[in-house]
Amino acid sequence: MKKTITLLLLLGCTAMCFGGCYGYNELGELGIVVVTGIDLNEDGKYQITVMAVYPVGGMMQQGEKSSTWIGSATGKSPMEASKNLRKYASKKLTWVQNDIVIIGEEAARAGLTEILDFFIRNRELRLRNHVLVSSGPAKDVMEAPADIENNLYSEMKGLISNMDEWSKAYVPTLLDFAKTFTEQDTGSVAGHIGIEKASGRTFSTYRERTTQHEGRGEGEELSFLSGSAVFHECSLKGFFSDYETRGYLWIVNKAKIGAVVVDLGDSKGSLAMETTSAKSDVRPVVTEDGVSMEIKLRVRGRVVENSCMDDLMDPAVIEKAEKEFAQSIVKEMKAAVKKAQKEYKADIFGFGDAIYRKEPDTWREIGKEWPELYAGIPVKYDVQVKLVRIGIIQNSIKVSN
Repeated sequence: MKKTITLLLLLGCTAMCFGGCYGYNELGELGIVVVTGIDLNEDGKYQITVMAVYPVGGMMQQGEKSSTWIGSATGKSPMEASKNLRKYASKKLTWVQNDIVIIGEEAARAGLTEILDFFIRNRELRLRNHVLVSSGPAKDVMEAPADIENNLYSEMKGLISNMDEWSKAYVPTLLDFAKTFTEQDTGSVAGHIGIEKASGRTFSTYRERTTQHEGRGEGEELSFLSGSAVFHECSLKGFFSDYETRGYLWIVNKAKIGAVVVDLGDSKGSLAMETTSAKSDVRPVVTEDGVSMEIKLRVRGRVVENSCMDDLMDPAVIEKAEKEFAQSIVKEMKAAVKKAQKEYKADIFGFGDAIYRKEPDTWREIGKEWPELYAGIPVKYDVQVKLVRIGIIQNSIKVSN
């Protein structure tokens, strides 16, 4: 009897140990997808392109082969296209580590309802994915060679991480993008990625080694991250330039570090400010004449360049510089508002939401007509800039007579 009980206990423990391994995959058997691109081809079918990396134990053991695999397949839906990838993949593809989603321009203009449903419903894809729209096909962007990093995924990650350093690009997560995308009478903004010829603007020794011709890599296609993509009524309406994108970021309180350069009136040369903080507030103003929007923005910054001859220890010069910086920022904001209102008809700034929250009675009156009213809503700007530091030298470097 004791032997029987002991045997049953051993069998139970064994079953528990092996039960945790059910359905597992060896690391070397996986193709870990890190970038997913979706296009719409001429036949109206979806084309999905993935960039997968092979961990140690997979292709990396072979040494002479790349550790990155790019595969592409088509289907009637994004899900069918992803399944058809298995026709070419020698590894089991998993999307649990996917970090970047790139939507081709044609697919974005046709509408994102089915594409977003695929990404959000799929339990393997996480909502922290970064959402980008490409100029042209996503597949072309994903097939561009890496410049400095070992693979294009690392390069894209670097571009995204650097966007806060200049505030002229914006890349939302899938969660943030989906929130605005599903809200009625609003617009959405995604990142913008493209490819261009090197043209000597950047250079890496890796590119020189791989091209093996004169011109130091000129003519090679390089990926870049700049500006943003604007959506309204489920489809892409167009792109913001980096200038317009920073105007958008000022308004929606997402501007980080950036440089603003102005000329100080009659002075020769320019003055550059690096922003250290920016806080905005969008409020509706209701009067007998109707509804308008007021944007208050408070910016703090420090002087990082001074090529003019003005004395920065003079309070009058500082006051003049602060006003010039404020006017320059207002121009950026106006450019973004003008294009969003007049051309794209997309309320990406949340004007309607601000009226709904702060003036609910007014919203009940105009809410149904908001899509038509939005384009004509007057916008007032109240921007103040405060220079908190002028650097470790007081005046500009100049040659003494």
